[in-house]
Amino acid sequence: MNSLVVTLPESKISITGWKGARVTRSIESCTGSFVLEMTERFPEEVDEASLIGGAPIQIAIDADNLLLTGYIDTVEYIITPHEHLVRATGRGRCQDLIDCSAEVDRILANSRIDAVCRELVKNFGESKTQKIEVVVSASLQAVIDELPTIPFQLISITETPWEIIERCCRYSGVLAFELEDGSLCLALAGDALGSTGLEIGKNVESAVSVKSSLGRFSSVSGVLTNYNNATDIGVNLLPEYTAYDPGVKRYRPKFIVSEQPSSDRTYLERRVDWQIARAYGMSRQVRVLVDSWTDSSGSPWYLNYQVPVTMPLLKIPEKTLLLITEISFILDENGTHTELLLAPRQAYLPEPLVLQRIDPDIAPA
Repeated sequence: MNSLVVTLPESKISITGWKGARVTRSIESCTGSFVLEMTERFPEEVDEASLIGGAPIQIAIDADNLLLTGYIDTVEYIITPHEHLVRATGRGRCQDLIDCSAEVDRILANSRIDAVCRELVKNFGESKTQKIEVVVSASLQAVIDELPTIPFQLISITETPWEIIERCCRYSGVLAFELEDGSLCLALAGDALGSTGLEIGKNVESAVSVKSSLGRFSSVSGVLTNYNNATDIGVNLLPEYTAYDPGVKRYRPKFIVSEQPSSDRTYLERRVDWQIARAYGMSRQVRVLVDSWTDSSGSPWYLNYQVPVTMPLLKIPEKTLLLITEISFILDENGTHTELLLAPRQAYLPEPLVLQRIDPDIAPA
């Protein structure tokens, strides 16, 4: 069985023998999280001063395969009539992008999304040699020059780097999430194909397939307006574009108002189509419990991979491609398992966003 190895780089200490652990990462979250539990006393080589809030930490399988690189947030010492327990919780290295303020006041016109992200993260990390890196996936790198560049933007003093990154990624149509080594990955949704499939009776111990009608509508219609349309107050605006969900049989219309600085029908169509695709994808999620931390190749399960799923008893046809959107590596009294959340790829295409263009000549100095 694989073992969980926790390394504290500042103390140069590796700790094994954990009673329980859960390490979670998601393509919808900037950073991962973890909970580690150990009973009784620490190993002799570990003192309480090593396991403290703010300390850097690396969590790996057998010391070779990283699961998370980040920081301890909180350490709890728990005593009950039955056990003495130490619990450490924390998040990945990208947590600082969520918690802290951005140190920029503007984004220069015609910036590429990867350049914007590198500018925002360049000062974060525990040392000059341990900075947060921005990694561009191979599939995205091949088309990155075709993405729309980011227009000039003024940044509020209260905004965090992640708020800016998330907004710019939506504009560019890419995902941003944390990798195992603490770097920030920019990728297209489902731009890699996993080699190991999921099948009940082979590597899946249990599964829950959700098929819901919540949030789905028979039609979604977009109404186009813009910021300069103040004289049209009280006027009934007609839909400019309508998309239909063939899976919704009864009459359930939905209208959305696209408030944007220009009359861009293309953006309106993308927004309406996204609404239909997102609702369908989120209504078809599957959560599975896999019998180990690794796939058939011996590598940990990875985010943003599409994998073939075969579960006819759950009405999932043979080798249906689903996207791994969340991973939890679990250690408990039942051994080692991985919990995967999967959904159709279209559920995780970024929501289209229009960034208001500002003329740099009129921006404050």
